[in-house]
Amino acid sequence: MCSKKSSCLRTGSTEASGESGGSHAGTKVISYLHKQAKGDGARKLRDEVRFLQQLPADLAEKFPRVVRYYASSSAVAMEQEFIAMPTLRKILGEENASAEEAIAWLQRILDFLFEHAYDRAATQPPEDDWEQLHFLRAWARFSERIRKAPLFARVIYADRITIQGEECYNAPAILLALEKDEPLRRRLRPKRVSPFAHGDLHFDTILVDRNTGSFGPADPRGYELCDPWYAAGKLYHSARGKHDLIPRGEFRLD
Repeated sequence: MCSKKSSCLRTGSTEASGESGGSHAGTKVISYLHKQAKGDGARKLRDEVRFLQQLPADLAEKFPRVVRYYASSSAVAMEQEFIAMPTLRKILGEENASAEEAIAWLQRILDFLFEHAYDRAATQPPEDDWEQLHFLRAWARFSERIRKAPLFARVIYADRITIQGEECYNAPAILLALEKDEPLRRRLRPKRVSPFAHGDLHFDTILVDRNTGSFGPADPRGYELCDPWYAAGKLYHSARGKHDLIPRGEFRLD
């Protein structure tokens, strides 16, 4: 569940818990997740910590708890409660969960977020919302991808690409069209943004327990303000765009 620019390590800690043994000190092992990042990853991890620490109590109990947080000018580290639940991606890919079960989980978590999180402290989006959240970030990602893997340049520069036998407009072509169409951008502008919108909700950031029915989001992006429907777009990308097959290597690039 960690980003490519951060690293995670599951480890343990000890805390007093009653009396035991000759030292009269009780101990128990508590599993936690250690995240550390630098560069752009450090900025994202700072955002995540800020988001988690500002959550109201009834929302915070659904997210893994921050145990410790360290920050310097160049790096960030966080120790976080480890919740032993698989992700929705895992039960779909490795435990043969059905599409109907996945839809039921998504319905529950979206109902919870829209009812308890997204309307809180909701406000009007900033005027440069499209520019900052979508356009600048997308163009930066395309440039970064070409710089790191030049073989993708031909794909990114193409007006159309073929995915699973279906010819589609390519993402840069769609972005260019949106940049030129101000009336369309006004119609698509969100009516509200929230400081409690997850910002990166997809199949690998949703924890589920098939035995107890418990669920919870994890690894929020931590934007200061975000469109709640951005979460729906991320989930659509998982479902329709088959995003979760890519980390599993279940794709072919011709």
